[in-house]
Amino acid sequence: MSRELCGGTHVRRSGEIGPFVIVSDAAVASGTRRVEALTGEGALRHLRDRAQHVAELARRLGVREEGLLQRVEALQAEVEALKKREQQRLKEAALGGAASPAKGAEGEVGGRRWRALRIDADSVNLLREVGDKTRESLGSGVAMVGAEVGGKLSVVAVVTDDLVKLGLKADALVKDIVSIAGGSGGGKPHQALAGVKDPGQWGALEARAKEVFERALGAL
Repeated sequence: MSRELCGGTHVRRSGEIGPFVIVSDAAVASGTRRVEALTGEGALRHLRDRAQHVAELARRLGVREEGLLQRVEALQAEVEALKKREQQRLKEAALGGAASPAKGAEGEVGGRRWRALRIDADSVNLLREVGDKTRESLGSGVAMVGAEVGGKLSVVAVVTDDLVKLGLKADALVKDIVSIAGGSGGGKPHQALAGVKDPGQWGALEARAKEVFERALGAL
């Protein structure tokens, strides 16, 4: 059973309340906060449960209760270090894939190259970085790099500087490509980002990229 705390007096003396433990405090409106508390036997059960949880955590982590905080901080640092190593591994694998001509589909029109490459990436930032790496490897050309990020298919289109000067724009290209799968996006002439909700649409995007790229390069 819950009770609303207020400034009124509802007991003959404060001793009738017994133990009093605040268990939550949150804002519910401007200038108004909701405070939830336990009293009496409910408060005692809450305190006993907390003590048991602390004791069990200390047992599982192999430390005394007073050393729990330091042990948790050390574990957090270990997890963060593992995350960084995994991100570095993904980055090296993705950049290595971008540099390999055996990865993905590719072609050439009038001496200018195009590529469509799918990689494993855990963030859009890494996808953009691989896009830049692919752009550098083209010499003269265009490319699309895609990855499943956050349950969606994200793609980056890139255009080399010489073709940007001739009027080719990555934002226009990527919008054209993802339109086949109901996607949307935009960006700058040399690099643009777009997204598609269904990650299973890569095959359709790859085929569309080949069509869009060859048409665009052939028109220059």
